[in-house]
Amino acid sequence: DVRFEFALYDSNGNVISTAHNVNGSVTFAPITFTQVGTYEFTMRELSQSGEGWTTDPTVYPITVVVTEDSQNKLAANAEYPQGQPSFVNSYTVEPPPPPEPASAVISARKRLEGASLQSGMFRFALFDQYGTEVTSATNDASGNVTFPTLIFDRTGVYTYTIRETTQSGDEWVTDGSAYSVTVTVTLGADGNLTADVVYQTGEAPTFVNRPQVVPPKPPIPPEPPIPPCVCVPPCKPCNPCTCKPPSAPCTCKPPSTPCSCKPPSAPCTCKPPSAPCSCKPPSTPCTCKPPSAPCTCKPPSTPCTCKPPSAPCSCKPPSAPCTCKQKPHYVPVYFVRCRRNP
Repeated sequence: DVRFEFALYDSNGNVISTAHNVNGSVTFAPITFTQVGTYEFTMRELSQSGEGWTTDPTVYPITVVVTEDSQNKLAANAEYPQGQPSFVNSYTVEPPPPPEPASAVISARKRLEGASLQSGMFRFALFDQYGTEVTSATNDASGNVTFPTLIFDRTGVYTYTIRETTQSGDEWVTDGSAYSVTVTVTLGADGNLTADVVYQTGEAPTFVNRPQVVPPKPPIPPEPPIPPCVCVPPCKPCNPCTCKPPSAPCTCKPPSTPCSCKPPSAPCTCKPPSAPCSCKPPSTPCTCKPPSAPCTCKPPSTPCTCKPPSAPCSCKPPSAPCTCKQKPHYVPVYFVRCRRNP
């Protein structure tokens, strides 16, 4: 039973009596009155709130009326204007202070084969049971991988997975292993939390990276030689064979196609050498003009004869054979044909 203290005050605010509750009742010491009259008092609780208790701040007025009877005896009667005083204190259960959180450090090891390990060379991550990345760390030059400290503020069993997140590349083949880690958090006798780390392998796991083995590139086979240009069937004179593209079989131009020089570096040749040679569009045949007798034929199908060489020839109308204007005597006509060497 919790004891609370109460006080009785006179009209001047002076404490005239105090008392404690006993089984829920508060009884003050008797007050002696020697004179008839009306006396005012107040009652209040002195106990302060605390330790889960909230005291009642109510102040109750009390009036005591003293009278004298016929036998000259005094009698006192207490009156309570606000009713019989009743103080109600409430108690609230305060939760205990939270325990000190627990901390856990999870680590791993890195081993590199075939080269010296450099600090920060490879990255690792810690994943929770849902596959979410919780934190990450890189190796130091000695191969130690230490994740940031984990803090736990409640009891439970927490499961994590350690993986290397650096991808294999041209230089290294990284370790694709995954190792589980269990952290068990319990409440100690001192009211604080403690964390116990257990690795799947019994100790901090080791990730091993190896150098990438690059297979040699296969040799590039030589390109097949380009076959020489051979015409099938054999080309006729002034119908050279052409190969387009060079790897395609040769074909000969139709006989109606005029003479062309291929490749362009091969000049056309005319016989006799004194007669210039020109190759015109397909509709116009080659004509040879001796310097001394320019010759003009119209249409091209009409042969041109000039007699004598000094007399120009003309064909009128175009369908008639050519005749020469002067006829004092006849001069032999020189026929010169142009052809291309096969």
